[in-house]
Amino acid sequence: MSIIKAQTFRYSFINYLATGIAVVSTLWIYPLELDSYGLAQLLVSLAAFSIPIATMGTFSVIVKFFPEYKALGLGRSFLFNVLVLGFGTFSLALIVAILINTPILKFLDYLGFDAYVIAKHKYVMVALIAMMLYNSLLVLHASNYNKIVIPSA
Repeated sequence: MSIIKAQTFRYSFINYLATGIAVVSTLWIYPLELDSYGLAQLLVSLAAFSIPIATMGTFSVIVKFFPEYKALGLGRSFLFNVLVLGFGTFSLALIVAILINTPILKFLDYLGFDAYVIAKHKYVMVALIAMMLYNSLLVLHASNYNKIVIPSA
């Protein structure tokens, strides 16, 4: 029972810390730079929208095949395999995105987005997608071991 209490305390502490940071940034930082905040929200939202495409089902592989690796005593090497698989799917999605960059931007322009702004920040988008992908991979892998993970919502 003490493990559950310790995990609950850690989880609550992380949640309260995140809430405190959110309050400070919402009340004092964001009102100063509304244009920057809007751009950041757009880029984060587009990156989050791109994650399922960039992962190509990698998240379900982590949960589905971990018990088999653990039963064989290969649980620790599973993380390396997951990271390589995540890099591979991300790289493949990136190559496809580079090849169809112009039609994607035309489609976004058709939907009413400012395609120039998105094209200008494409490297930021790639970095955000990579960070969000690896964050999700590591959170899922930690949950395989029933460890506390930093809340992702």
